Amino acid sequence: ISIYFSMDIQIPKVSIIVPVHNAGERFIRCLDTLIGQTLREIEIILVLDCPTDGSDKTAKEYAAKDSRIIILENETSLHIGYTRNRGLEIARGEYIGFSDHDDYRELTMYEELYAQAKASDLDILLGTLVEVGDRYELNVYPDIPDEEIRELALKDLFMAGNDTTFAPYAGYILPNLYKSGFLKFHNISFVDSRTATPEDWLFHVKCLYFVEKLKLNRKIYYHHTTHDSNAANTSWYGNYKVVTTAQKIIYDFLNQHQCYEKYKIYFFKGVKKRVSDSLLNELMLKKSLKKFIQAVRYVKTMPFIRDAYKYGEYPLIRYRIGGKLSRKILILIMRL
Repeated sequence: ISIYFSMDIQIPKVSIIVPVHNAGERFIRCLDTLIGQTLREIEIILVLDCPTDGSDKTAKEYAAKDSRIIILENETSLHIGYTRNRGLEIARGEYIGFSDHDDYRELTMYEELYAQAKASDLDILLGTLVEVGDRYELNVYPDIPDEEIRELALKDLFMAGNDTTFAPYAGYILPNLYKSGFLKFHNISFVDSRTATPEDWLFHVKCLYFVEKLKLNRKIYYHHTTHDSNAANTSWYGNYKVVTTAQKIIYDFLNQHQCYEKYKIYFFKGVKKRVSDSLLNELMLKKSLKKFIQAVRYVKTMPFIRDAYKYGEYPLIRYRIGGKLSRKILILIMRL
């Protein structure tokens, strides 16, 4: 791994970690809205995950002009989870922010978020995100007091979201700030997204479980671009093995902290949604009954599967794969 940085900059207030693969032309706008932040005391950590489209050259051109940019290069592709961890390992900021390489933000974002987080000595400041591009969706928390947000967001993560949004309220880490000391104290980092997804949901389960000082900023600062090249739209991201592994990580975490009974009804609902989607996706992509049966057998080795399909609620969620009949049949199969 290669690292390029300047030692003559002051300790930053915010470190912003950006995994970079093949961002294309969108990378320019991302960088411009980072170096143009009104909060000047930042460091921008660009972790190059073996791009092949020239994004590495663009990153180094920007770094040559701005000493706040640090470039770290992966020797082999680590995907987004471990790539973010590389950034966390060297981040020096009081607070940590994350950005995707093809997104952009308002220029006052980190100045205003940092001021609020610092004033209340927050462990986490949740922000508000809007999706733009192939679809438009505003990810807005319900109008409830800040002291209730943690529990609502945690349960919503276990359930894999609600019936009206693409993702859980706290499914995105991108519009938020995290106190560096909080993450280090609780040893919170990302799982290997080559083996478990979504890595940001798993990161947030730990964050929300341990957090004591949490607030929400409802102003829209962060614009998340959606397009066919998004990692979440690739086949591996929704593969039944990585999805089931992620649910097993949550299952083990809940049991480790003796709170499985408290949250299991929410966990069951999330398992039923995510695993069903992954299995139906497998059938639609491979169009092989043999491979579908193999996937079902693999999933059913997990200790929580039968209970999740027996006791978990399962409404027909919008944007999910397949129809009611296919899901009813799948539920019967999984209960056997």
